[in-house]
Amino acid sequence: MISLALLLLLLLDALLPAGLLLRWACGRACAQEVCAPTLENLQESLRPGELLYVLEAENEPPRICAMSRGDVREAELSIGRDALRARAELFLALMRDPGHPAEAALRRAVEDSAALRLGDLLLAPVADLLREHRLLTIAVEGSLRELPWGTLRFRPEAAPQAESRMLLDCVNALSITRTADLLGSRSAPAQAIGAVGAVGYEAPPRILLEQRSPIARAYRGVDVRPARADLQRLMRSRGYDLMQLAPTEQLRRELPYLRFGMLGKTPRLVVLASEPGVAAAQAAGAAQGLIDAGVPTVLTALWPVDPWVEQRFLSGFYAALAEGRTAAEALTVTQRLLRDDAATRSPAFWGGFVAFGESESVVVLRPREVGVWWRALLASLALIGVALYASWRRRNPPL
Repeated sequence: MISLALLLLLLLDALLPAGLLLRWACGRACAQEVCAPTLENLQESLRPGELLYVLEAENEPPRICAMSRGDVREAELSIGRDALRARAELFLALMRDPGHPAEAALRRAVEDSAALRLGDLLLAPVADLLREHRLLTIAVEGSLRELPWGTLRFRPEAAPQAESRMLLDCVNALSITRTADLLGSRSAPAQAIGAVGAVGYEAPPRILLEQRSPIARAYRGVDVRPARADLQRLMRSRGYDLMQLAPTEQLRRELPYLRFGMLGKTPRLVVLASEPGVAAAQAAGAAQGLIDAGVPTVLTALWPVDPWVEQRFLSGFYAALAEGRTAAEALTVTQRLLRDDAATRSPAFWGGFVAFGESESVVVLRPREVGVWWRALLASLALIGVALYASWRRRNPPL
């Protein structure tokens, strides 16, 4: 009976593409082993200087647990589950609306007040730990993964009268994940030459090509494919280390198949460009689908932003990657640059960009050598000129 079942399994696997059935079965078995992490092995997996903040938002009341290699702190929030979710949804709606420029001062005051209240609620119990650690990984069980965490402010416990601080100012790198994904993402970062893959599946709007073209001009090894393309074939054929995708309906249709392990070489980092009409839950869902398919880190936007803002953000993000920064560090640095610019100061412009999954993914982009070919051509022409002049002098010696 067992032999017959095994024979049937092998027959089905031969009929399905890319060993689909066995890959799915192996993936499920591995997932069952790592999806029940314990407090001890999670703490052992943390790196020096890293703080893991776990929010169990679906508990009643919600609970938090913050841990580093040498410290663990647990607490219950002073608010119910439904009230916390409602407050988070209102905060999210406020953050993604830039408001009218004439009301900038009033808008800023409202944003600061809302961020301060939510920051007090979620971060005050671990404020001293935040100041001691520079790498923050937030593991959220439930819908609060869609919160723009980098925009939160809190009052430091040691100095209640001091000026409020933004979470973004307290850490060098901030990433969001699930507790179940943590153990599978503790591998060493891969140093790799990066490539940017397909922009989208359907013919993209002209503005998408205008946004992506500076990336192709700035870095070597970049392949921008805006035409129709099959994601699985694209990944298998080229083996991109970094891919930039538009979260189109085609991508969402392919995500269930990606979870079955049908990719070739899995990219280290996938950047999902923003798309009009995509809600936070859809963006987080697409990111989680790619993580389930084996992609360690996904950068996405929780809400659409203006194309010129996204172009600035992507240019800064890729420049930070080219400096050797991790994905989470590059995200944090770029958000600070946009926040410190008067034109993009509102969190609506920079707060929605989030890194899901492993924070330590490294993809080294190689900047293009500007003017190398022109310099080589001029040097060649100069050498040719010197050789011709020397030959002429030999044929026409001076009297």
